[in-house]
Amino acid sequence: GGGRRGGFGGGGFRQSMRMRGEDVHARLALFLEEAFNGCEKQVSFTVHEPDDQGRLIPRQKTLKVKIPAGMREGQHIRLKGQGAPGVGGGESGDLFIEVELAPHPHFSIEGRDVLVTVPISPWEAALGATVTVPTVSGKVNVKVPKGATSGRKLRLKGKGFPGKHPGDQIVVLQVAMPEQHTAEAEALYEKLAELEKGFNPRSKLHV
Repeated sequence: GGGRRGGFGGGGFRQSMRMRGEDVHARLALFLEEAFNGCEKQVSFTVHEPDDQGRLIPRQKTLKVKIPAGMREGQHIRLKGQGAPGVGGGESGDLFIEVELAPHPHFSIEGRDVLVTVPISPWEAALGATVTVPTVSGKVNVKVPKGATSGRKLRLKGKGFPGKHPGDQIVVLQVAMPEQHTAEAEALYEKLAELEKGFNPRSKLHV
């Protein structure tokens, strides 16, 4: 109780007190392709260092960090000793970087699987077809089965996020109609309606 005031004030107190530095937490936003392939990014964060009087002074710190391939939303990278410095010879704290993924215009993530919705034409759905679809690692050709409907899912094994157990890419088919039809196309639809008049797509609704 009779010591000098002021927290870390006296030099003797600072020398006798050995404390580990604070762990520091930072967030890093990545594009999906960066997280998928891995990259190098700069991370800036604030650490608190004691000055000669023992007062904690904020200091901006910037590091270049290697992001391994396959990082997902919410995962952390730990950099040992890159946090706040210790006091009295204590070891430095660690830096924990939490990964955030920016929204992607085409892809969404479920675990390690990558989902993409792919529009197909009514005739591709009815007759079957081979269509080109995007994946995070490039374009691939996919066979649409004959009689496919909207919501049908096709699985591309191993095309999801890399890792010890790589994810898959899930292709969700969506039947898309042209905004306008020619008179000839409408005539064909009328003929199709006549040929398939026994088909009731609302039969399960009992109407």
